[in-house]
Amino acid sequence: MEKEILRIMGQQTMAPHPEYLSLLDKVASLSTDVLGAGVRLEALAQERKGLESTTRQLLLHDTVMSELTRRRTDADAIYNVLLNRAHQLRVLTSNEIPPYNFAIVDPPRLPKFKDIKKPPYVLIVLFLPFICAFNSVMVVLFVDYWDNSVRYAEEVEELLGLPVLGEIPSWTHRKTTRSFSSQDPDSRQST
Repeated sequence: MEKEILRIMGQQTMAPHPEYLSLLDKVASLSTDVLGAGVRLEALAQERKGLESTTRQLLLHDTVMSELTRRRTDADAIYNVLLNRAHQLRVLTSNEIPPYNFAIVDPPRLPKFKDIKKPPYVLIVLFLPFICAFNSVMVVLFVDYWDNSVRYAEEVEELLGLPVLGEIPSWTHRKTTRSFSSQDPDSRQST
């Protein structure tokens, strides 16, 4: 290619220009650099392929090695267990004394039905009504103590701090006079 360029240029001009010659040198050096870079790229690609295959093989070897190591540790653990059991069996069979060494000192004393005392039914029957009455009074007092409902208008005035204008009376029926009256003793009215 350079010869062809020189031939064409030589026909047009007799003496080549120095810049033209320097450009031709640069083109020649760049073309050799491009060829060298292509060769280097091919070499690097081949080296990369070789390294990738090597790493794949190393990964396979690594997984195989880890599997073999795990199997070896499992086999060692099983071997140690079996060795310990064999040693224990040798110790047990070599002893003339059995592995347990105990004797019954006293025979057990089982209770007889005539030894069991009956509870005092008379005392239970006598005290049971008193205990029931006491418990019922305590339950009523307990419920009254824990009751937090409001019963009277005065309690509402104390809690709210507001005057109460009226209240709803609860009416009960008297059998003797046949009239209705309020439960509050201050507001009783007969009809």
